[in-house]
Amino acid sequence: MPKYYHRPGTLPKTAHKELKYKVVIYANRKRQKVLYTSRTFYPAHRKYKQYLEENKPIFPKMWDWLGNPVTYELVLLGNWGDHISKYEAPSGVVYNIASKTSDGFLIKEIQPYQIEEKFKYHNANKMVTFKDVLKVMIRAKYTKTIMTFANKVLIEIYEKDELHLFILKNKLDAQRLYDEVKLFYYNNNITDCFFFTAPPRGLELYELYERISKRLHISKDQLRKTSTRA
Repeated sequence: MPKYYHRPGTLPKTAHKELKYKVVIYANRKRQKVLYTSRTFYPAHRKYKQYLEENKPIFPKMWDWLGNPVTYELVLLGNWGDHISKYEAPSGVVYNIASKTSDGFLIKEIQPYQIEEKFKYHNANKMVTFKDVLKVMIRAKYTKTIMTFANKVLIEIYEKDELHLFILKNKLDAQRLYDEVKLFYYNNNITDCFFFTAPPRGLELYELYERISKRLHISKDQLRKTSTRA
């Protein structure tokens, strides 16, 4: 039997050396990205396990750009052999799985997966991750404050007279980022930052928007938005 088949048994008449396996990321049950392909099962299976072991995002992605909840799965596909028909998520929900994908591949294994979230760093006009926020926070021992308002997180470094603005997909993500930074500071016993809630509606909030708008050249209308699609 050719070595590229992953289990013993009777080979189908259509068997040929183009048999392939794929490791694929699915988002909300739809294929998003192919990470790895192999003509044989064992390299693909090893890579699949490696991706799962290395999957340790700090700030997982929870929403797409339209504000819809998104869940990810890592799927091992093959174009020959048995397939799994049901998948039980950690929540206990059982999904019925089609016997084949749209391109004829069978699902061999499927596991929950997470993607590291990226969000906009307004100062540099680029997308960043949670680690980039920490770099701004701990690059030097200056006094800092951090607060969240709308879908944004604002870091102020007093001695350098700097404002740093991060724009997330919605208010929940902004609060989540704020909470993760606060937890990091607490766990590492770092004491050079003060954590504040946003001022309530009124003159104080208006003055905050005015100051950010002038310093960072962003409109007050943008500051008031609560999501990236609002």
